[in-house]
Amino acid sequence: MPQSKQVTSYWPFGLLLVVTFFIYGRTINYDFVWDDERLHLSNNPALVDGKLLQFWQKPYEGLYIPVSYTAWGILYKIAPKDEQGHLKPQIFHAVNILLHMLNGLLVFLLIRQFVPKWSAAALGAALFMLHPLQVESVVWVSEFRGLLATAFALGALYAYWGSPHDKKLWAKHYLLPAVLFVLALLSKPSVVVLPVMVFIADVMLLHKPWKTSAVVALVGLALSLPIIYITSISQPADNIAFVAPLWSRPLLALDALNFYLMKLFAPFNLSASYGRTPQHLIDVNFIKPVLIMPILVGGLFAFFYKRARPFLACLLLFAVAFATVSGVVPYYFQKFSNVADRYVYLSMFPVGLALGYLINRVGRSAVLGGTLLVAFFAGVTFLQVPVWANEVSLWNNAISRFPEQALPYNNRGVAFFDQRRYELAITDYTKALSLDSKYASAYNNRGNALSLLSRFKEALPDYDKAIELKPDYGQAYYNRSQTYANLGQYEKAYSDLVKSNQLGFNANPAYVQQLKQVMGM
Repeated sequence: MPQSKQVTSYWPFGLLLVVTFFIYGRTINYDFVWDDERLHLSNNPALVDGKLLQFWQKPYEGLYIPVSYTAWGILYKIAPKDEQGHLKPQIFHAVNILLHMLNGLLVFLLIRQFVPKWSAAALGAALFMLHPLQVESVVWVSEFRGLLATAFALGALYAYWGSPHDKKLWAKHYLLPAVLFVLALLSKPSVVVLPVMVFIADVMLLHKPWKTSAVVALVGLALSLPIIYITSISQPADNIAFVAPLWSRPLLALDALNFYLMKLFAPFNLSASYGRTPQHLIDVNFIKPVLIMPILVGGLFAFFYKRARPFLACLLLFAVAFATVSGVVPYYFQKFSNVADRYVYLSMFPVGLALGYLINRVGRSAVLGGTLLVAFFAGVTFLQVPVWANEVSLWNNAISRFPEQALPYNNRGVAFFDQRRYELAITDYTKALSLDSKYASAYNNRGNALSLLSRFKEALPDYDKAIELKPDYGQAYYNRSQTYANLGQYEKAYSDLVKSNQLGFNANPAYVQQLKQVMGM
């Protein structure tokens, strides 16, 4: 391609990067929220101590994502701390933004493998980068794992589709994609669907022989089996409060598809939690006419198969990309919701591809329409981003959108607790428990707030209930141990301390030493 045409092809994407950074760049100074510090970073002993090999040896908190934790460990070491030694979030937010921009570039390059027009590829990539459904993945530090996994996954697709199918280049055509796919799996296992996506695109878009494509897909799935096994035993179904019956799971997946399609075209009332749990959906008899929409759309595509084939393929790719968290198989976050914006991050690639096909087919008249559509979505995204500025604003938004769910109240209570506003925290924990009486974490959290107000006798029943609901809750045993010690019941305190240690909770050495001294040990 002549240099002048290269410039013509790529300057719109350069402009897109500028717009993306304009929208997301302000998040660099946003706070940590939700699981960022409490689970993944400063409260992660192996990461803080630099013992990164542990993440390769066994799962951490039900997650086997050693590549993500290794990368986080490196960032943790170089990230600045404030005067009190607290981790600053800027570098983590900056890396999320850079990964999102890298993924946008990969989407642009991938769309050009299917659609030759640069304008179509640029607008498809713009839709991927600027759609409001992407905000959660980009702004939430914890979703670094999803961004990283997607970067490896898209890299694998580009290495596979972008290299010529030549026996002399087999390593580039097969080995490099395989390595990148494994790295993606070790960053976030939900990308296990990638081989199926390759099969769909190979057969329906690139018109390759289905037998050859099936072999490639089966090899990819075989590579993922060990990681699937580790993930399945790390988050067993019996750790999930409600496991949806088998008959309901295809319907749950269809409901999720319908939900995401609606949000795709009307991305309003977005929230960190939607409260669409399997149990709630089954209780309200969610088999409604609205579920017909995905079937109707798929049926229309199938009826007009020849003309609609690329768009049907994109619809299938969209659905397959979030299949592992669609409700077909149980997973932990279903306790709070069967849908989440972050689950469709990879799915937005086929959405961008569909827009690319549409513009390529209609021609120049569609470019203006596509530009206006992307500009509209960018405006909604610009307004949505500040919701994630801090913990209180995040959960205030969720409560205002969907007030009948427990998670936002509990998490806002945690934010108030961190601000030492303990009475407000207790109010929120109590509200969460009124909505979900089996919420073990909320009982433990309320017990902590009561204890810090020296209301130890009131705190004990909360710890008891948390342990009753979750017998392996090491932190609750440790917190109850401290409460017993404050009440002078040292034998019970020591028994709970031993139990918390057996369950793998790392006790404060100073407290352990003090308790032993009091007991004359």
